[in-house]
Formats: sequence, structure tokens, C-alpha cells
Amino acid sequence: MLQCTSPYITVLDNSGNFGGLLIDSTKENILDPFTIQVDSNVPSGHIAQFKLICIDGTFIDTFDFSLPVAIYLADLEVNNGDFVPLPVSGAWQWGVPTSGSNNAHSGQKVWATVLGGNYIDNADWKLTSPEYTATVNNPQLKFWHWFSFEGTTTLYDGGNVKISTNNGQTWTVINPVGGYTGTAYSSSSGVGGELIYSGSSNGWVEATFNLPVNSGQHFLLRWHFGSDASVSTYAGWYIDDITGIGFAALPPPNNDVGVEAILSPGSYHFPNTEMTPVVKIKNFGALNQTNVPVVCSIVGAGSVLRYLNTQIVNINASDTLRVSFTSWTPTVNEVCTVKVRTNLPNDEFPDNDRKVQTTTISMSSQIIIGAATSNQRTEPLDRYYNYNTHEAIYLQSEIGVAGTIKKIAYYKESGSDLNPITPVAIYLKRTTDVTLPSGTYSLINYVQVYNGAFPNNLTSGWMEIDLATPFQYNNTDNLAVLILKGNQAYISSGYPYWRYTQTSSYLCRGARSDASQPTSLTATNSRPNIRLFMTQTGIEEPGNPTNPITITALYAPKPNPLTNGKTQISFAVAEPSRVSLKIYDASGRQVKTLVDEFMGSGVKNIVWNCRDDNKKQVSEGIYFVTLETAKQKFSRKIVLAK
Repeated sequence: MLQCTSPYITVLDNSGNFGGLLIDSTKENILDPFTIQVDSNVPSGHIAQFKLICIDGTFIDTFDFSLPVAIYLADLEVNNGDFVPLPVSGAWQWGVPTSGSNNAHSGQKVWATVLGGNYIDNADWKLTSPEYTATVNNPQLKFWHWFSFEGTTTLYDGGNVKISTNNGQTWTVINPVGGYTGTAYSSSSGVGGELIYSGSSNGWVEATFNLPVNSGQHFLLRWHFGSDASVSTYAGWYIDDITGIGFAALPPPNNDVGVEAILSPGSYHFPNTEMTPVVKIKNFGALNQTNVPVVCSIVGAGSVLRYLNTQIVNINASDTLRVSFTSWTPTVNEVCTVKVRTNLPNDEFPDNDRKVQTTTISMSSQIIIGAATSNQRTEPLDRYYNYNTHEAIYLQSEIGVAGTIKKIAYYKESGSDLNPITPVAIYLKRTTDVTLPSGTYSLINYVQVYNGAFPNNLTSGWMEIDLATPFQYNNTDNLAVLILKGNQAYISSGYPYWRYTQTSSYLCRGARSDASQPTSLTATNSRPNIRLFMTQTGIEEPGNPTNPITITALYAPKPNPLTNGKTQISFAVAEPSRVSLKIYDASGRQVKTLVDEFMGSGVKNIVWNCRDDNKKQVSEGIYFVTLETAKQKFSRKIVLAK
């Protein structure tokens, strides 16, 4: 018989039948459980006192015990518990498992590294909770999990639980009651050298963590899984029935609008070309908001205010919104600070109201994509295998400027071998794809820009090549890079490792082989860091101007520098469009309009006689010719010497 003295607990079924019980044995009343009901008004951290009365004929015994009342439960059946996976696709999936455990701990749904299949190599997958608030000191986290990782003596793969008390800025591993399996292999992505669960759980088991936070403190939890560079067939990690004793999910504030990202400009921008700042804001609050000011300012060298614009927006609760500001044309070569802020009155969480970045205004750009500084893997130029094929996408939002790509570099993290990597063929294309699933690559729309040996002359540092065919990038599409590293006898030690950064979705794929050039590639979010050297000079002159024009371009003026008072400016129009061709001086002042009309497709030739719109001879110096169509804009420098 079960009794409870708590005013918040009602015992609905106080009897349980255990059946026959042998001497020195244990038994559970699974077939006839006790049933209780908890009042929804139970105070946070409430401890309920119970009494169990055991009756066996004439023998009676009592047992007193207490239980804390859980105030948070995510059973993951109706919804995903508002947990956020990173990467956002291809990792940490919510739903019904069809591999691994093949079932949930309770109900049908779980969070799993992969619901159907095995995890991949170099995984660095994170599952982050909603924000919680502690209602007692040192609250307790409990959850059920099933796992199967590569690791016995050496723990190559596995996962742990982390906590953040500063809104995700830093994370600390927390230890479960009873401890982890051991320390992860040093090259395991994300969790290398950390304490982890590894090996096999041998079924569903419960984990308990005492959390190092105090009453009233806000925190986030994260389930962090990592694997090394070589994986066999392991199902991964399955999570279910997440319970909080002494903490609860933090309800959203009523009023909270903040800046999620600055989408434009990027890290670089060419002078005398139009810039349109674009940002993404989010309403993190529970109430719809109207007439919210969003302010963008750009400050140049010497703290000179170059640009200021305010947009007024309406945004519903939980929505995100792209905000475009008035266009502006920078004219000075300098490093600018771009600042964006939301000015919602009575904002309850102002910490997310601002974003700041630097943008360099320059005739040439050296763009580095990939923020990680220590992650390393053998692709995209693998010397541990005879052959390697690798494909990656770099997003327009990461590049942020149109121009001609003339050099490409990858960062070598380590490796004692200094022999060139050969043969290497590199292809580029513009693409609207935003992910790269596993599958067979295709050369359709790719342009070969390099074929030869790839440098490998340092133990660490950027390894750079000059493209044989400079590539025009339009800052509208994304950029795809395909590398075919042909047959070169593998080396078993000293081979190069290349620096990479984990992306939020699958943006690259690759495969290695000793037998032949791989064509079927496996997707991953471990994308190599890349450095692009770009100039403002449009694309190279076409070899045959009578060929069909497929892209719009502004060619180099001839002659340039010019001393005889005239130069020919040639450009190509890919499709009928309104076309503007104008000359600007170094200060950004418009000097001459050469073309302002609707034009058909084809190559056009215009002669500028070095006179302005008033037919006056211009002075010697630096000028810029700018071509603008309905979709694109290009600019080139002209040097006038007398």
C-alpha cells in the first residue's frame, strides 16, 4: 500500500501486487503499478514524502522515502522539445528510429544522431536545448539514452553533455553520476581529448547529472557527438525522456527583437560599386511588434560616419525578417565598421540587439572562408590514398563581393612531407545549390581553372595557386569548387592535414581510393577553409567575341594607361537589358555618361575621348568605368596620363 502526505500528490491507485517472492530475491510490480497524480500548481523543487506499507499475511513492514517532483519533461512525442541541431540538416534527427535501438525508451520518437543508418566520419554534431532557469540550487538532469560508438580501448567516437551559463558563448563538460566511459581520441572531431560516453550502452540506460547552477540562474544544455576520420558501421546516440528536477524551460519574453545576422555587405567591397546593406532580424518575444526601428551605420577611417539609414518594420512573434537598407556607393579605400541595431522600446533582452562587422573597401580582396583554427583532416588533397575527389560549396553570403577569382589557397595544418601534390585538376562553377548530398558528382557547368601540381612546400600555412583561367564570380550565386587529385602513390606518414570548419549543413562531399578516381562522394559538414584572391577587373577577354555571349562582363579598357586622349571600352551583355556605362573620378563624382539605354545581347565597343558631360577635357589621374545592367554591376580602373 502506498501513502503520501504531500498536499500536491493524489494517490489514485494505492495498492500493488508483487505476487510470490522468494527468499533473498527482488521483484517489481510492473503489472500492477501504483498510480499518482501531481497538482499542476506544485511549487518548484517540491519534495514529496511517501510511505510504503508491505503486507504478507500477518507480517507488516513499512518503508519511508521521499522523491523530488520533476518540473520539466520532454518525452519528444508531440514535438521535438524545441531542441536545436547543429548542423541544421544531416545530423541529430528527431522522429521514429529505424536503426540502432529500433525503438524509443517510451512512446515512439527520439532525438538520434541518425534515425536510420550510421553516423559519418569527422562528425561534430551538437544538439542544444531551449533555455532553462534553475528553481533550486544544483538541479538534476535525467534522460534515457542508447548508444553504439566506435571505441573499446581507444575511444575514437562518442559524446558528452555540456552546459553554458552565458547564452552559449562558452560550454563546459558536465560529468554524469557514475562517470563517462573515458577520454576521447585526440583527433575525434569536436570532443577530442574530452570525457565521453563511448562503446556500447547495451540497451536503454538512464543518465543522471547534477548541474552546477544556482536557483534563478539561466542555462543551456548540449548533447555533443564527435567522430574521427575513419568510421565503421556504428549507429550513434539516441536520446529520450529528458527530465528536469529543479529546473524549467524559460518562457520567452514578451518584448525582444534582435539582429541575427548581417547578410550584406561582406568582408570586402569594391570602391565605386553600389552597396546595399541587408540584415536578418528576429522577434524572439511572445508578442507581435510594430514600428520597430532598425538602424544601420557605416563608419570609415578616423571614425568618420560614412552612412546612416533607418528602416521601420513590423514583425510577428517568432518570425525572422530580411531588412534591406538604402543603397550607398563607397568611394574611399579603407576599412569600415558596419553596425546594425534594433531599437525596440522596452526590449527585455537587449544583448541580442546589435551586430558589428568590418568591411574592407579595396580594389582587390583576399577572402578567407572558415573560422576554425585547429580542426584538420586529410581532404581535399589526400596523400594517404592514391586518388581523392572533393567537392565543396562556398555561399554568396560568405564571399560577399563580385569580381575575378585569380588565386585559390587551402591551409595546411600539419604534415612533414613537402613534395608537390600532383596531378591536381580544379574546377569552379556558379551554383544555386545550398547543400551537397551524398552521390555522384558531375562536371556539368564546371569550368576547369587549373591543372598541374599543387604546392606543399611548408609544414603549415596557406598553399596557394594562380588560376590558369581566372574565374568571374557574380556575387549572386554560390561558388562550387571541385578538386580531382589524380593517381599519386600514397604515403603512410607525414601526409598533409588541411584545416576545416564545421558548417551548419552539408556543404561538401568527398571520397578517397587506392584503385581509381572516386565518382561517388559522401556528404559531410567538415568543409576545408579556403582563401580566394579576387580583383575588381571583371572576367578575361573572350577568345572569340563572336561566340554566343552567356555572361555579362566588362573588359579591360584599351589602351590603359592612356596618353593619346581616347580609350576603347568593351563589354558583353548576356541578355537584353537596360544598360548604363558611366565614368567616375577617384572621389566618386560622376564625370561622363557613355551609355544609358536598352540594349540587346552581344559584345559592345564604346570609345571614351577623355571628356566629361560638358565636353571639357578631364585632368590626368585615376578614373573608374562602371557597367550596370538590371542584374549586375562591374567596375574597372582607368589611368589617364598626359
